[in-house]
Amino acid sequence: EGAIEFYADAPGHVAEVFAQALTSAGITVSMGEAGEAPAGASSLASVSSATIGEQLRWMLAHSDNTLADQYCRLAARAAGSPSTYEGATSTVKDALTSAGIPTDDLYLEDCSGLSSNDKITANTLVGVLKASYAGRGTSADTMRLLPWAGLVGTLSNRMAEAPTGGNVQAKTGSLHEVTSLSGSVITQGGRLLLVSIGHDQVTSGAYATRGYLDAFEEGLAGLN
Repeated sequence: EGAIEFYADAPGHVAEVFAQALTSAGITVSMGEAGEAPAGASSLASVSSATIGEQLRWMLAHSDNTLADQYCRLAARAAGSPSTYEGATSTVKDALTSAGIPTDDLYLEDCSGLSSNDKITANTLVGVLKASYAGRGTSADTMRLLPWAGLVGTLSNRMAEAPTGGNVQAKTGSLHEVTSLSGSVITQGGRLLLVSIGHDQVTSGAYATRGYLDAFEEGLAGLN
């Protein structure tokens, strides 16, 4: 495991790496210096990254494990910690503790949840959901980035009919022996419920048990 390096001048670093590759191939390279474009010059091409919010929406909606781990390392770097698995997971736990979210029995080896050694309680997950609803600005937006039942992301083909379709919002969790949902549902009576449910250690394969989770959400949505 190696730390991810960050460069203040990313284009300059790319140019240096390219120059080194050319030199290794026997091509003489003379590095210039960055400067202003001449008057009247036109742009040949440009690349604009998706915003952080757009990337997080994609990550949560489609369960993108690579983005999850990358953003945890970026967060660790911003917090002054090593951009390693240990630095990233420690940063997550510190952020939860600072927000007053319970972290009892929390154990993380990565930020994607792919490790079978990762452990997180429903109490912690619901604490994160509560913090999002109580927050302002970007922290309040987090809840609205989750998949929508019958509409968006990993829930687009689940719980599509009333009363859950377009109502339940939940992050899915899927491993061979694990399946889970953590999010919100509004009852027929107008109550907002924050829910974290799941199956663990289903040695025969947890995928087939998703219907039970969906039925549970449907039951909650039908309450007064």
